[in-house]
Amino acid sequence: MDPLTTTFPTLPAVLFNLDLNVAQRLADLRAWMVTWENEDRRLQQQIASLDPKRRSDVLLGSQIGSLRRALSLQLTQQPLDLDPEKVQRVGFTKFRQHLTRQYAGLSLADRKLWLVNLSFLLTPTLRTLIAKLDAIRSYRSFGQTRCFLLGGVSAPARRVA
Repeated sequence: MDPLTTTFPTLPAVLFNLDLNVAQRLADLRAWMVTWENEDRRLQQQIASLDPKRRSDVLLGSQIGSLRRALSLQLTQQPLDLDPEKVQRVGFTKFRQHLTRQYAGLSLADRKLWLVNLSFLLTPTLRTLIAKLDAIRSYRSFGQTRCFLLGGVSAPARRVA
């Protein structure tokens, strides 16, 4: 891979508009959930097979724990792209009616699954941050290392049941 010609993929997002199909989104969420559960189960089995008396296994267990925490971030592989200007243009009431009709017929389990969407909303602020990170990643100045510091409040990863 030539570092001078490397391009970075854009973040795939689902537009929050009147074409949003709740049933299709739930199908995607279910598929991502199954993938996550299978991979998490595989990692749990690896942890169960480790010997806590061996230092290398303790370190491996720590790495697997980190992988499991990072894995939960993949539950929503495509964020909902929430653009306040678009919502305002169409009208909040119209969006609400559109989603209410689809949401009302959902089972309790599907309603809970729908809440997984709230773990990753692509807001204008986040979109700006992603653009800045992409700009930094694309710098090509005399082979210099691209560095940046990202800070914020840390929150523990939560498992979605």
